[in-house]
Amino acid sequence: MNTAARQPKVKRGDVVRIIGVPPQIKGMPRETRSLFRRCLDHTFVVAGVSKEGLIELDVSKVKRLNTIWIEPECVRIFRHRTRG
Repeated sequence: MNTAARQPKVKRGDVVRIIGVPPQIKGMPRETRSLFRRCLDHTFVVAGVSKEGLIELDVSKVKRLNTIWIEPECVRIFRHRTRG
């Protein structure tokens, strides 16, 4: 069962927790794989969402000046953005 389908849509400004890494990282450079693993179980503010549904996260608190794009099934909403 796809649990991502039941989760509300992630929006810019929401805070999400990374709960998994995409299987595609296996073919990526070691530094990229390491960054994704270090981000596991941390929360980040959503910087954007692509037309394809990929989620942009500023992960500078884990590694300075870095942004990652991650699949929605790899995150869970921790807190919706506050209005105002």
